[in-house]
Amino acid sequence: MGDQRFQTGELILDRYRVQGVLGAGGVGVVYDTMDDRIGRAAAVKVLRRSAQDHRTAARRTVREARTLASLSHPHLVTLLDFEYLDDGCPVLVMERVHGESAAAVLQREGCLPVAAVVDILRQSLGALAELHAAGIIHRDLKPGNILLEQVEPDRFNVKLIDFGIVQLVADDGATALTLSGEVFGSPRYMAPEQWTQKPVEPRTDLYALGLIAHVLLAGDHFIQVRNPVQIFEAHLQPSRPHLTVTGAGEPVPPMLANLVHRAIQPNAEQRFQTAAD
Repeated sequence: MGDQRFQTGELILDRYRVQGVLGAGGVGVVYDTMDDRIGRAAAVKVLRRSAQDHRTAARRTVREARTLASLSHPHLVTLLDFEYLDDGCPVLVMERVHGESAAAVLQREGCLPVAAVVDILRQSLGALAELHAAGIIHRDLKPGNILLEQVEPDRFNVKLIDFGIVQLVADDGATALTLSGEVFGSPRYMAPEQWTQKPVEPRTDLYALGLIAHVLLAGDHFIQVRNPVQIFEAHLQPSRPHLTVTGAGEPVPPMLANLVHRAIQPNAEQRFQTAAD
């Protein structure tokens, strides 16, 4: 069993019967469950035993629950319940999205058609507009945190997930909930300001979403280096690729290419200012 707390068939909180694992990281496991009381599928996130004593991990879990509880949007995953295990481990119960991450779709398909990417962008921007209007910055947008539920060929229903490192923005634009000395995010999708611990803002999320759009269209990231210092330096480079065709050879409309190109500028002043733009 290791430090994974539950196995198939076991109950979480005497209610959610484990049917499998939806995802697992170094800190937590998301279980595919069925609510025995009402017969509803649910995704249940539980910290690993090895992470439970880490105050930062527990704090992020509680923060994620509070963030989700404060929001309601068709393209943000819905929080159904929040409880603690007997040993004090926090547990998030969320809606079960019957789809897969954009990362998994990319791995299988290589890239996506223009129409599909435009639709994913539209839905994601709507979700970000809701977050930002509430004064919340996601800070960790990446293909793995965008769930895609296919509703018809080349059309998906989008759900943004993983709000464990969100940051609140004060009325003056300054960030709150800052933890000194810590850098949050996924290196390939982190805006330059995240690397240098400058205040994050809506444009930080738009940078990440622009990079995601580029990857969905091109099939790979234009930053190919692996060393963190080299990744940081690549994010600072003033030149950015301007897509003309997808990885499958489909023409990229100039308007879409320009939108993506502007979103991924290293200088935040040159990006779109809000998701509504």
